[in-house]
Amino acid sequence: MMSELITIKDLEKHYTIKKPGIVDGKKVSKQTVKAVDGVSFSLEEGETIGIIGESGCGKTTLGRVLVNLEQATGGSVTYNGKTAKELLKEDRLGFHRMCQMVFQNPFDTFDSRQRIQSILTDPLKLHGIGSNDEERLEICKKALEDGGLSPAQQYLNRFPHELSGGQLQRISIIRAMLLKPKFLVADEPVSMLDVSIRGEIIKMLQDLTQKEKTTLIFISHDIATTRYISDRIIVMYYGKIVETGKTDEVLSKPQHDYTKLLINSVASVDPRESKRRIRKNV
Repeated sequence: MMSELITIKDLEKHYTIKKPGIVDGKKVSKQTVKAVDGVSFSLEEGETIGIIGESGCGKTTLGRVLVNLEQATGGSVTYNGKTAKELLKEDRLGFHRMCQMVFQNPFDTFDSRQRIQSILTDPLKLHGIGSNDEERLEICKKALEDGGLSPAQQYLNRFPHELSGGQLQRISIIRAMLLKPKFLVADEPVSMLDVSIRGEIIKMLQDLTQKEKTTLIFISHDIATTRYISDRIIVMYYGKIVETGKTDEVLSKPQHDYTKLLINSVASVDPRESKRRIRKNV
């Protein structure tokens, strides 16, 4: 039986932006954007949850808050019963080793001045993994080759701009998983990659997280991919969860009108097909 790893309760992330308008009949110069608005759910150890919704629904902001890249406005997130604030106070490095994130754009992920060897070995050294530089290098070589980048030596001395998007995203996933995190957020990890290699990257991500029993949040607008990788699914709409449940149940028998419209509107992965944006009056 899996144990509960993360509990999210009434989580909020609001932003104040300069935007003139009328709120409650009064003119205002600033308005509040509720990117995440009262979200509650839990994640079990080793579970994969897919979060779907249109751009701007709050799914990326939610992921960033969960790994503490952004501070919540309200509500709580606990990891094995402790808040991020408590864990960071006890062991900042330990928290960041426990919670990792893979970003959408692999070309913006790395320092362009660093070679791949440094990109992979520096986190190991920082977190005290490996007894010396030689051992850390061997760990990275094995990880690269297990991740489909072989021979590893061919990649270690290159700079990020010398690699393809698919190769960089593999390295991004490898770097995160080298730390053996308990929790990983993957934010649209294949949306910027060629369709021909997306399946390989998803399979790699799935294999690594299952091997390490890493809890995964997979953020995507691609329903077919989310269905393939996720145990459960969460549908977000304007910062709120409107439907959640086992993946096949939600996608085969959606209950909420927005979920039904979302499936009909964005199920196709063909970028040439026009998609109608769903309005907030659902």
